[in-house]
Amino acid sequence: MAFIRKVRTASGATAVQIAEYAPGRRQRIVKHVGSARTPAELGVLLERARGLLADPHQEMLALEVEASPPVAALTPPPAQPALVAGPWPGRPAERDGPGRVVATGSRLLFDALAGVYAGLGFSVVEDETFRDLVIARIVEPTSILDTGRVLTDLGRVPASEKTMRRTLTRATSGRYRDQIATVCFEHAITAGDVSLCLYDVTTLYFEAEHEDALRKAGYSKERRVDPQDDAEKFLGELRGRLAKFALELHPDKTRLIEFGPRAARDRKARGEGKPETFTFLGFRHIARMNRQGRFWVQRITDKKKMTAKLKSVKAELMKRRHLPVPEQGRWLASVIRGHEAYYAVPGNAEAVQAFRYHVTRHWRFALSRRSQKGRVTWERMSRLARRYLPTTRIRHPWPEARFAARYP
Repeated sequence: MAFIRKVRTASGATAVQIAEYAPGRRQRIVKHVGSARTPAELGVLLERARGLLADPHQEMLALEVEASPPVAALTPPPAQPALVAGPWPGRPAERDGPGRVVATGSRLLFDALAGVYAGLGFSVVEDETFRDLVIARIVEPTSILDTGRVLTDLGRVPASEKTMRRTLTRATSGRYRDQIATVCFEHAITAGDVSLCLYDVTTLYFEAEHEDALRKAGYSKERRVDPQDDAEKFLGELRGRLAKFALELHPDKTRLIEFGPRAARDRKARGEGKPETFTFLGFRHIARMNRQGRFWVQRITDKKKMTAKLKSVKAELMKRRHLPVPEQGRWLASVIRGHEAYYAVPGNAEAVQAFRYHVTRHWRFALSRRSQKGRVTWERMSRLARRYLPTTRIRHPWPEARFAARYP
């Protein structure tokens, strides 16, 4: 018989599970419903678990009981026409076996991207393999060997590796690029927006018929440009390549900086300060050295991004300040969880904790403005924060741990 049990995890959360007794009085976990850190979350998970037990059609549980719904047998037609309709003998009702998942795929995503591909006019290149390669590249940029897996996940039967490589050869010799550039320009002029650019145009720089010290033949972006003269050469030629497509690099967002494991040592030898930092995708990247002398890149939340987000949260709290406190707490909890889902990376714990603190401060300010005598003390605010707001923690592993999990 299945039952609900609560288990305390090592992280301090409470796990809600559906279990059953196995032979030998052992408990077998049937389904893990979720983990809760607050009483409110625990109540929601317990209610969900009770619903799963009360309504077996809501979700199938692996209770080692073979599901066999009854199936009515079809009544065979009469052997001879009859004037009066009557019951005909048929086979007795049988029971059908359980369903079986044969395969899964994101076919809807592939069809949507294929529709955009055709809508932009790229179907002028009558090559389905080329279209599949473009869509797979957008969904998950990876190698040719792994592109088949991406297409299989999209519900598409992939071509062989040799066919994919022959398609890339045709893309170069068949002037696919000129055809796509032409339809891109026509679409941009027709749609009234000339800001459309080709995807991954930086790859074009590394197309070289003859190899040299910097560029290698073929489609690849995995090149390292450490020396300053090579970096300046790369930047100059990249500007020229983009200019052929009427594109240009943003002058305020493009610069050469000294960054890497030798940057701090070289700058210190020249009597200069710490290595420069750069901001990308909401993070400020900083060159660091750990206690063992190993280089690592620290990512911390960009101040502009955090200030803008806190400003919008404060404005929304002022609009919601007259709502019930539990409702405000649930909304703020979702805001913090969403923030941590992106920014809670190793090395950014201080900024994530600061975001939670400032959210709590803005919440106290909004609650204190509910009435003229409604000042909320920090003691009460601390209780509300502990009750409704999740505690901050790092939610993403180190990059090398994630890479090792995917490519052992």
